[in-house]
Amino acid sequence: MNSEKNRNITCRRCGNCCHVDVAAYASLEDIQRWEKEGRQDIIDHVCDNGVTWSHDRIVNRFGSNVKTCLMSCVYLKWHGSSAFCEIYETRTKVCRGYVPGSTDLCPQYHRELR
Repeated sequence: MNSEKNRNITCRRCGNCCHVDVAAYASLEDIQRWEKEGRQDIIDHVCDNGVTWSHDRIVNRFGSNVKTCLMSCVYLKWHGSSAFCEIYETRTKVCRGYVPGSTDLCPQYHRELR
């Protein structure tokens, strides 16, 4: 990961890091927070979605590998050409921790900082 090298990169709001459903990233901690917040709508989506992390890939309820490039989070929305998260204030822990430019999901990953 390039998170230290690219620590000062500003998000371009391209949505590339959101091209997998939030259900795959939801942790028990996220679900407990959503319960406290009364966000049953998110919990229902996560529990009914049937995708999860399995070691190094995302699989569906039948154990088949999910092609993440074909999916995007249902909470990814657009305002013109800028992406935004519909549940930004309560997004998953993994989303909160994502550093722009830290992985090749981000178009700024290979950018050289001056």
